[in-house]
Amino acid sequence: MKKNIFIPLAALLVIALTIAVSVWKLTKKEETVAVKKQVITTVRKPFSPAKKSAISPIKKKVVVPRRVESRKVEPRRVEPRKVEPLAVMATTSLAATGAEELLVADFDSGEKPNNIGGNFGAWDKDPADFSQGCAESFDSKNRRGSKGFAMKLDYDVDSRNPAYNGFWMFLQNLDATGYNNVAFWIKGDSDEGYTTVFKVELKNAARQVGRYYVTNVTCDWQEVVIPLKSFKGITDFSNLTELVMVFEDRIASNKKGSIYIDDIRFTR
Repeated sequence: MKKNIFIPLAALLVIALTIAVSVWKLTKKEETVAVKKQVITTVRKPFSPAKKSAISPIKKKVVVPRRVESRKVEPRRVEPRKVEPLAVMATTSLAATGAEELLVADFDSGEKPNNIGGNFGAWDKDPADFSQGCAESFDSKNRRGSKGFAMKLDYDVDSRNPAYNGFWMFLQNLDATGYNNVAFWIKGDSDEGYTTVFKVELKNAARQVGRYYVTNVTCDWQEVVIPLKSFKGITDFSNLTELVMVFEDRIASNKKGSIYIDDIRFTR
C-alpha cells in the first residue's frame, strides 16, 4: 500500500520540477530580450526634438524682381550761341578810332595766341618725312626792340623728296577792308644761314588764296610792306582767315636755315 502512494508523489514532483525549469528558462529569455532592446535603444538613439531645433535648415531668400518703369526723357534743345570773332571786333574798334595800323602779333608775351586771339605755329608738308620740316620758337636774343620776343623759324627743305613747309597764323575772319597793306619785320640768321626769298599767302573764308613772294632778305632787320592788291588770287579782304609763310625747295636760296619775324600788322 505504501509503495503505491510513493509513485504518484514522485510523478507530481517531476511535473513540478519540469514546470519550475520551464518558468526559469522563460524568465531568462525575457531578461535577455530586455537587455538586447536596451542595447539597441542606446546605439540607435534618435535625435531629440531639442537637437533637431538646434540645427536649423538654411532658408533661401527669394528676391522678387523690382519692376522699373521706363522713363521718357525729352531731348533738351540747346539754342545756338552766336560768338563774334575777336579779330572782327578788334578791327571794327580800331577803324572807328581811325587807327593807322592793326597789330596782329608782336610775340612779346612769349606765348600763344596772337594779339587778336588767333593761334599760330609751324607746319610741314609731310610730318612723316624727317628729312624736311619747320619748327617755331620764341627768341629773346634776336628780338626787334629792347623787350619781348621775336618768332624764330628753323626750316629745312633739303630733301630728296619734294619739300616745303613754313609758318601759319589764324586771322579770326579779320575785316581788312579799311587797310591797304600787310606788314612785318624780318631778318635772316647769319650763323645758321637763311633763304633770301620765300612766299607769303593770305586766305579768306571763301577759300580764296592770294600769293606774294618776298625777296632780298638780309641778316639785318628790315620792314616788309606788301600792298593787299599785290596778293594775286584773292579779291575779298573782308573776312581774312589765315596768314601763311612758305619755304619751298625749288626757290629757296639756302635750303636750310633760320628766319626771324616780328610785329605782324595791317597798315593804311
